[in-house]
Amino acid sequence: MNLSSYLHRRIRQVCTLLCSAVALVTLPAPAQNNVDPSDYYQREELSFDRAAPASDHYLWTRKMHGYSDTNFNYRQMLFVCLSSSDPKNGACPTSNSGNAGISSISLRFTERRSRLSQVLVVRGYMERYFTNSGCFTTGWGTRQHHLTSNNHQVCGDQISPRGSASTIWIPQSELARLPSGGVWTAQLRLKLKTYASQPIGAANTYTVDFKLDVTDHNNMQIYLPAYGVSTPLVDLNLRTRPLSNGPGGIVSGQTVVDACLYDGYNANSQRYEIRVTGTNPVPGMDGRFFVHHASGGIGERNRIEYKVRTRTANLGETQHVSGQPVSFTGINNADIRAVRLPNVPFPVVCTPWPITLQTPAFNQIDKNTGQYRGELKLEFTPSTSSP
Repeated sequence: MNLSSYLHRRIRQVCTLLCSAVALVTLPAPAQNNVDPSDYYQREELSFDRAAPASDHYLWTRKMHGYSDTNFNYRQMLFVCLSSSDPKNGACPTSNSGNAGISSISLRFTERRSRLSQVLVVRGYMERYFTNSGCFTTGWGTRQHHLTSNNHQVCGDQISPRGSASTIWIPQSELARLPSGGVWTAQLRLKLKTYASQPIGAANTYTVDFKLDVTDHNNMQIYLPAYGVSTPLVDLNLRTRPLSNGPGGIVSGQTVVDACLYDGYNANSQRYEIRVTGTNPVPGMDGRFFVHHASGGIGERNRIEYKVRTRTANLGETQHVSGQPVSFTGINNADIRAVRLPNVPFPVVCTPWPITLQTPAFNQIDKNTGQYRGELKLEFTPSTSSP
């Protein structure tokens, strides 16, 4: 039985060339509108394949959290985490901490169907914005502060900043650490304090919900636990029931091959398409499955017909016709099974798909004695898009 799995993918690349003329002049600092701190919500969705992780993914860049052109109330703003050790909603200092530098927030991502989890590191820093300052031509200070720091620079004659902004992202190296395909979700929750001693209950809440759609095209496969990565040789398990009134007997058989469909997406696909094809056809008998006598020939005495039936848990049974594709939907509601696959470092889930090869009864004397062989080709195409 030769097995193959494939995926037709169509990729469209669009390239844009941007041209601009730059004048060598000094520009004034960009004008800022007054900003008062408030609660904030953002949803982040990102799709990529494990073979080509997305580049650094920015949640925001220089997002202004508070600014006033008349006072210095927002010069010391900082973020704190809800826990310094639990990565459920992000783990980082829960009080004023650090000075110059980039912060690290440990955040737990969980795969939707397998429930596998992986902690990734979110990076970020705080910057201060100055008004009417001759020190910083862009208005932005020259120092990156930890997200959890209330420190700031001063300019000239003790001129202090008027606003605070942050930049937060997930590095590409962290996205590459997700151990398998699937739908990975997480919720980051940070508390934005106007000043270090502000009570946590009075601080604003920043919430980011993540959904990472990660495929693993290189590892999608029809997995046969009993055979590993080798090409399986399956016995049709033919048995003879002797006749009481004549020579020979009645021959029939049935064997079940344990199989599981791994879509490279932890069984989150919307649809599977499966095609089962017998590679030993007989003219005029399209759609049927045969094995042939080792001596050759496709005549009646040199061929044995068998049938192929599969079952997808919760989705019913299929009696296959050779060469005809069959589509299944509702995969996300079908049963799943945890397995360890070659080349995949962590357990994943696949869709159980036992294959039954059934040989209808025939008279032994109607067939030539000897070995019969045939090949069965299984093709598997998941949609790799979630419902």
